[in-house]
Amino acid sequence: MINVKSQNHGSNVKNVMSKQEIPDQISVVLATESVRNDRAGMIAVRGFTLIELMISMVVFAIFITVMFSTYLFVASASRDANEERKAIEEAQFLLDEMVRTVRAGTVDYSCYDAADVCGVLNADGRVDGILAVRLKATGERVLFQKDAESALTILYQKKSNAGEWQNSSSPKKLSHEKITVERLDFLITPSADPYTHVVDNQFQYQSRVSIFMEIQAPARSRPDGIRIPAQTTVSSRFYNRL
Repeated sequence: MINVKSQNHGSNVKNVMSKQEIPDQISVVLATESVRNDRAGMIAVRGFTLIELMISMVVFAIFITVMFSTYLFVASASRDANEERKAIEEAQFLLDEMVRTVRAGTVDYSCYDAADVCGVLNADGRVDGILAVRLKATGERVLFQKDAESALTILYQKKSNAGEWQNSSSPKKLSHEKITVERLDFLITPSADPYTHVVDNQFQYQSRVSIFMEIQAPARSRPDGIRIPAQTTVSSRFYNRL
């Protein structure tokens, strides 16, 4: 009986010791899991490496370069279009000025009789650089020509009591100072005064003028500038002696 009790007592002691060791084992397991979680968290929140940062900077630099190049191209194209638009508007203004004058009068053929004044009116109707028009309302003579500075000028003349034409004003530049007139030609039809050739049917119609002009405007991106050719034909509204 005594031996049995001793054995039972021994087993009770072992059970007590086993129960005391369980919390310690649980603490070790929890501590191990905590360390693992901390390491996993450190791995999850780590920053960029140097290689990744350098790759990102290279990609960003390429993107900025492409965007800046595109901006420069668009800005240059917009500036060129704006400069060309201004040159076209200038050419249109010069043509409109001559067209209005021709419509308000008729070709002054008498000016071409004196070659030293208006130049020569060739048989084919071409004029060497000067367009002479007589205004219906005032009787003034208007001269359009290109001056030595390649600018389009307009000059008004009146007839004196002695019958001589005199300048009523100084030549006025119509073209902008930055615009040069590279070409200015006139084709007058008919090539002879219809009022002095009344028996010749080829001259019996109202005069008309074809204007051939080419202007050059400066441009930042074009060393040779912008060249704008312009052409029009206008008829006089009057067919009677002025």
